Amino acid sequence: MDKTARGSRIEWVFLDVGNVLFSDDPLMAVVYGRMWEVICRKQPGFSFASLMAERESLIETWEYQHYGILARRHLREEEWTSLHLQIREEVKSRFDELNQPIPASLEVVRSLSRRYKLGVAANQMAACLRAILISEEIGLAKPDPRFFERLLRVAGRASERAVMVGDRIDNDIIPAKRMGLRTIWLRLDPAKKGYQPEAVNARLYLESLQRASLSLIPPRSSQEQPDLTIHSLRDLPAALEALSS
Repeated sequence: MDKTARGSRIEWVFLDVGNVLFSDDPLMAVVYGRMWEVICRKQPGFSFASLMAERESLIETWEYQHYGILARRHLREEEWTSLHLQIREEVKSRFDELNQPIPASLEVVRSLSRRYKLGVAANQMAACLRAILISEEIGLAKPDPRFFERLLRVAGRASERAVMVGDRIDNDIIPAKRMGLRTIWLRLDPAKKGYQPEAVNARLYLESLQRASLSLIPPRSSQEQPDLTIHSLRDLPAALEALSS
């Protein structure tokens, strides 16, 4: 656990969903797999490895909409619109299967709930609905400052007593810091999130993640530095104690 700051007693803990409580990797493997299938109809011989190489190039520039950019690079707009709708329906119908719990997530949340008020602050679809703030439900998404203003309203405007726990510097840490929340960056190794795919392309996607992932990009300056960095969800209770001491 890397430390950079401490403060007053923590009351509220806001948790991201993707790659904090649940792994996004099975879902994104499906997104890229379906995209590749459509691209291959237009470009026979185009390899999944080539698509992953293009993905990695975009990730290196902090490009959040990497999959949309790649889809539009290879497909017509109407093709991508149709595919996107198909993927959303598939994800909704297979939501639990494609969003696998991060190891120890239930155990940690149960433990935290005995000491803190917990909220979920995530860019997720409404299928993930046991949360306080879900982007599809409120019409706002991270890193929009208005999303974090909603967090502060939930916490009674006491930003110094609230912590945002997220996997990304750009989407979670930077905007939360700007709103005065304290921050914990969960920087998980993709190989340790519990996803062990059998399909060839899904394994190639996991290998690509280990080379380039938005969740692994470090802060670029001291202004983007989280208060604490942890590498396992099991370290979260101790990190919160450290921030409160």
